[in-house]
Amino acid sequence: MGQSGPERDTTFPVGFPSPILTTAPTAYRSALGRALPQRAPVTEPALLHRDLLPDVLDTLDAVVVVLDTDERIALFNRCAQEISGYTEDEVLGRRFWEVLIPQDEQSKARAAYRRALAGDHLDGYERGWIHRKGGRRLLSWRTRTLRGPDGSVEYLLATGVDVTDRRQAEAHAEAFAAEDLMREARTEALRISEKKLSGIVSLAQDAIIFVDETQTITLFNEGAERIFGYTAQEVVGRPLEVLIPPGAKKRHRDHVETFGESSVQARRMGDRHSIEGLRKDGTRFPADASIVKLDVGEERIYAALLRDVTERVEAQKKQRFLADAGEALASTLDYPETLSSIARLALGSLADLCIIDVVQKDGTVQRLTSVHREPARQEAADRLRDIPLDRDRPHLMWKALRQGRSDLRARVTPTHLKEMAQGREHLALLEDLGLSSFMVVPLRTRERVTGAVLLASSDPERRYTESDLWLAEELGRRAGLAMDNSRLYQEAQSALQVRDGVLSIVSHDLGNPLQAISMAAQALDRSVPKDDARGRYYLDALHRSTQLMERLIRDLLEIRRMEEGHLSLKVEPQAPGPMVSSALELVEPLASVKSVALMDRVYGALEPKVRADRDRVVQVLSNLLGNAVQHTPEGGTVTVESVAEERHLRIVVTDTGVGIPKEELGQIFHPFWQTPRNPGKGIGLGLTIAREIVDAHQGCIWAESAAGGGASVQFTLPYAREDAPDDSQ
Repeated sequence: MGQSGPERDTTFPVGFPSPILTTAPTAYRSALGRALPQRAPVTEPALLHRDLLPDVLDTLDAVVVVLDTDERIALFNRCAQEISGYTEDEVLGRRFWEVLIPQDEQSKARAAYRRALAGDHLDGYERGWIHRKGGRRLLSWRTRTLRGPDGSVEYLLATGVDVTDRRQAEAHAEAFAAEDLMREARTEALRISEKKLSGIVSLAQDAIIFVDETQTITLFNEGAERIFGYTAQEVVGRPLEVLIPPGAKKRHRDHVETFGESSVQARRMGDRHSIEGLRKDGTRFPADASIVKLDVGEERIYAALLRDVTERVEAQKKQRFLADAGEALASTLDYPETLSSIARLALGSLADLCIIDVVQKDGTVQRLTSVHREPARQEAADRLRDIPLDRDRPHLMWKALRQGRSDLRARVTPTHLKEMAQGREHLALLEDLGLSSFMVVPLRTRERVTGAVLLASSDPERRYTESDLWLAEELGRRAGLAMDNSRLYQEAQSALQVRDGVLSIVSHDLGNPLQAISMAAQALDRSVPKDDARGRYYLDALHRSTQLMERLIRDLLEIRRMEEGHLSLKVEPQAPGPMVSSALELVEPLASVKSVALMDRVYGALEPKVRADRDRVVQVLSNLLGNAVQHTPEGGTVTVESVAEERHLRIVVTDTGVGIPKEELGQIFHPFWQTPRNPGKGIGLGLTIAREIVDAHQGCIWAESAAGGGASVQFTLPYAREDAPDDSQ
């Protein structure tokens, strides 16, 4: 190929292109020549062309490769040798993909070869080559088929151009372009982000303030303008201390410097106690603050977010005040003392002056208290009590007492004082008290006005608002409830005193006549013949009536002793069977008269013992059985049974009466309660007494009623411990 080597043939295979054949090595070309039909030697011009063509192919900067139909290399020019690192002799006759194609691309390269051999010309087909010493090159290929005399494809001509450097340059260019795009995108994103941040900062309700290392304000958003009252133009460039109260300036500056020197990046709301801010008008306000430090290049920036928490702090103060007021109201049922403590509580935190008027039962108004926070003005507050008021004319408490409405005067003027004064002396006292703002709220109990509370400020800077009025109304509502509870308690105590008086009369004044009737009945019992049915009928009625009256008196006295806490128990291990039998004997006469059957299903010794006062449990059982017999029609049945459970014995008394409506089940144990369906049987204390006795035994009692009729009352008693000593309660 342009250099000395084996002598070339002078003949060409028939139909084989002479330019290709003349570049083949002698041995391989001779083999091809013998395998193909021969034709006459070429003329001298052809021979000249044959000798020049190898030199021409070797001067090309393009790779020229010829492959036969068996994927073997038939021609390999100088450029191909330089790019691959193989000599022509090293590759001729070898399959191209075994030598030149990377292993991971061999299947694709062979597929492309088959397509090209089938006539699918490849133009610009890029495929990698491997150098014999390593490394890859990327070539762009063009292919054409070479046919024999019969028109069949015998060879594939492939020419390639090394595009490795160009593709790398393009990749670098694309990378640079992508980087430029990314840079532009980042710039645009930063611009958009800054715009968004600016919008957020502008719209934020909280104050956002930036300061530099010298604590000079560099940014002041609209939220900060609303909170502090300054415009951004007024404070940007000024020290941060302009927003800090005088007593806290140095402490705040030291805090920022300490934070800047620490390793902490940010401090959030809640990490510190609330701070105070200073508005343009000189007023202070509580605030929560967050702060973060940012290093931008060599510059240190502090960004602070500050939130005005005045409303939250005021709400907390109000809740604490109401909690303290509730505690004071609950401390006693003496409402004059309670309201006086409320007046003292209101001073300072809510008012400078507090006046409380109370409506008496006869409709007159009593000034319960009048106190001022300042000792110098207390004398004027005391003298207000002595001023007679015409309740039909406007005065400080007039709207609340007469109309039941609250009255808020945010700013008291001399005209207001003249309108509310009932004389010169009264006006002078009101002026001495220095009222600048006041509010009056009614005291209510059950929709009735029972008094009024006045809360007034003597500080010209303090003006009451609707929020303050809400707090005063809530205080008035709670004070009214306390008054109502106090009055109800007094009424209940009065009722108990009346009841105790009646019980004393019943137990003493009726006891003696009833005893006389009982003795007379016993005497008649001895004198009336046994066969005198009529006499015996009236005598039995007399006995039953006497027993009923004795039971009623006994129940009244019993419930009184229980309420006073005088119920005593003598607890011992008891078998349930004998107690049930004793109770059944007591109610058997009543059951016989009504023809009601009594069923005892408590089996004596088979039941475990319980810890009980025998007489008291018999009393419970007799009350439950007697109540069941009374509410069971003739021919019915009352059953008593016991159920042994894990921790206690349950005793059940069941009747076959009409049952208990669901809405009445929770009321039957209340004192003096009687069902409206069947009133007049007793005074409604039997079940109440039973409940008190069971509770004293640390048991439970309840009632159930079936949908189809009948009711049951059940109670529990704790098991006895044989090794436990007897005790009394």
